[in-house]
Amino acid sequence: MRALSKNFLRTPSDGIPKLGVIAAPGWIDPTGREFYNLCQQAIDIAQTIMPPVGFDYSFEQIEQVEPHLESAAQLLKEAGSEVIIQVGPAFAYFNDYTSAGARALQQRLEDACGCQVILNGVAVLDAILDLDCKRVVLACPYYDEHWKKTFFNIFTISRYSD
Repeated sequence: MRALSKNFLRTPSDGIPKLGVIAAPGWIDPTGREFYNLCQQAIDIAQTIMPPVGFDYSFEQIEQVEPHLESAAQLLKEAGSEVIIQVGPAFAYFNDYTSAGARALQQRLEDACGCQVILNGVAVLDAILDLDCKRVVLACPYYDEHWKKTFFNIFTISRYSD
């Protein structure tokens, strides 16, 4: 898979690649720890928690998250990150509820911070394409029915690609 290949981080002049992680609001994410186990090289990891304080995970708030993603990405780039990953697929999918919208959001973030950004939701779509999946089963045990229907519609409308 493109986003998780073992050598996706370049080796900078100081010899240690820098990865930035945008964590969901109110969440200390384990992704950094998981990357240490996945990478076959030394790596520095910085994590920033996406604002705002008091985020309630409603569709209304998720739909308004782009400026928060942008500032988090810019902070990580300013700190020296060469590649930035974002955790939580919903933050990509609710841009305009399509895979094209998710990819456009990812591009806008890359343009805003000047380095590669990998949105979790786009990485999922890329993995589905890379694996040449014909059918996808969504298991969302902790989502309410409204969330489940919305995720189903995103994947149905997108047909996993642009």
